[in-house]
Parts: sequence; C-alpha cells; structure tokens
Amino acid sequence: MLLRPAILPILLSLAACGGSTSVPFETISESTVSNATLGSEVDRTSAPGQISFDPNPATETSLTFVRDVRRDSEGFEGYATEDASSVYLRSGSGNSSVAVIVSDQTVAEGYAGTIIARNAPTDLPLSGTARYTGDYVALVTNEATGDHVTTITGDVALNAEFENLSVSGTIRGRQLESGETLADLTLTPDGPPFVDGVSTGFTSGGNLAGTEAVSGFFSAMIAGPTADEVVGSVKLNHETTDADLIEYGAFAVGH
Repeated sequence: MLLRPAILPILLSLAACGGSTSVPFETISESTVSNATLGSEVDRTSAPGQISFDPNPATETSLTFVRDVRRDSEGFEGYATEDASSVYLRSGSGNSSVAVIVSDQTVAEGYAGTIIARNAPTDLPLSGTARYTGDYVALVTNEATGDHVTTITGDVALNAEFENLSVSGTIRGRQLESGETLADLTLTPDGPPFVDGVSTGFTSGGNLAGTEAVSGFFSAMIAGPTADEVVGSVKLNHETTDADLIEYGAFAVGH
C-alpha cells in the first residue's frame, strides 16, 4: 500500500478572478542520500522479486536481496540475503524510493543504514506549507555485531515549510514486534535549510525501554513532480545496560 498526504502539498496554479496566480518554484534533479557507512543506489533488479545494493561505490561488487514476505511491514517490502535484512519501498509513481539495510556482516564489511532517493525531477515550491502523513519502519541492530534485533513500526506526520526550507514532524504509535509501545519521536530541523530539496535535523524522545540515553538525526527528501512525496531516513543510538543498539528507520509519503 502506498502512503498518502493528508493535504495536497502544493497547487502550482491557483484560480483567480479572470486569471491565475502561479506559485514560484525551483526545479531540482534526481538525487540519492545515504546514512549508511558505505553504500548507495538500492533498486529493483531486472529479475522479479529482487533488489540490488552497492555497499561500496568504489568497487563493482553489489549484493542481491531476494524477496522475503515474512519481513514485510507497513507497506514496505521485505528482502533478505543469507546474512542481511532489508525493507524497501518504491512509490507507485516511481518518483521516490527508500531502503533500510542491516547485516551481521556490518562490522567486517562496513555497511548498514537507510538510503533515500528522488528518481525524477521535482518542482520545489518557494513558498507555502504542506502536511504529510504516512508510515514508519525501522530495523534495530546490535552495534557490536550488526545482528538484526527487532523491528519498529509507527505513524509519521510531517510539516514542510517551503519558505523556511525545512521539514519537521513526529513519529507516533511506535511499537516493537512484540507489541510493546515506545515513546514518540520528534523531528526538529537544524543547520542549513534545504540542500538539493533535503531537510536535515535532530531527533528527541523515542527511547527504548531500559535505555540510558538516545540521540539521533534525520533527513527528509522532497520528491514527486509537484512536491507531493517525501522519503526520509532516521538513525538513533540507544544505549542499554546490555548492549548499544542502533535504530535505522525510514518513512515515505505519497499518493
């Protein structure tokens, strides 16, 4: 299932008496952003039911993940290799995509994280606001071993302020596979405004039970022909008495 915006983000032409008023915009091109230690370019392969991931763009080696419906969650498709897990979503329009990849080979191979992509140009409004709602999925790993520990799901509400060039929001209804509920996660923009249609910032809240501290950051990429899609990544560090856990999350919004 594809995710839907609560309100159409932007009307490029507003009807006026006897004419129209155009909302100025800037056209931005395709882009990929990764918070993985290494890696970029996750996409479907030519073979049905597979996606490929290049863990190190400096080499010609790539990994192929095979469809695993047991890992499906919140509209995201599940994929796996012998020692790695992934959830992946490509919007129905094909204009955006997002993937989370974790592996017990993380320490040795140096890859794990979320990759977001704008697959076609976007007309980014220079004024106005938009509200988006959608789903959130995260894979939680043991930082020392890279093992996939659990999956977190939740509901995302985002606010885009195009004049201020920022995206903020909240992830509510967070829960583990066991059904245990978690604290809400707040997304606050920080640092420079949109860079290539991407807003970045820090997170607060979202603690796992028994954690001593939690810190994190997020990226939100505007996509779709008229800025009607958003894909984003979240990375949280949870410190527990037993082990340090990393939450690699993803969200996606579209028609």
